[in-house]
Amino acid sequence: MVKIVGSSGKAVEIKITGIKETIERLKKLGENISSNVDKQVVSDGARVAKGVQSSIMGNEDERKSVNTGTFANSITVEKKGKGEVVVKPKNISYPNGIPVSTVALWLEEGTTVEPPRPHFGNTVKRMKPKIKSSMELVVQKATKSF
Repeated sequence: MVKIVGSSGKAVEIKITGIKETIERLKKLGENISSNVDKQVVSDGARVAKGVQSSIMGNEDERKSVNTGTFANSITVEKKGKGEVVVKPKNISYPNGIPVSTVALWLEEGTTVEPPRPHFGNTVKRMKPKIKSSMELVVQKATKSF
């Protein structure tokens, strides 16, 4: 409570209330944002996976990297925790025993005989603005009701 003494010598009181309620509302807002961001991360992860597949199949700027479809069909989204997903090839191998993840690395970084075909890196570059916008929208929607 704040007391201010006026010119007549009488105390004027200003009572500030609602702090507890404000803190509770902020906690709920944080929980709402966290939950919605988590859902959006999963959705954006699925969009990135489709973008990587599209790149592998030659529908983007990178050279096509499809022979049998094993690599493109192996791209998956794995939820790691709250607000975190990983887009990667499934833990499978080609008939010759080479893991798809090894071929993915060769394609992403290139080899001594093949230039890079960065399907993952270029997809992230292309999609980063869209992902940023979708996250901003989640926060804007949540804070509108606050």
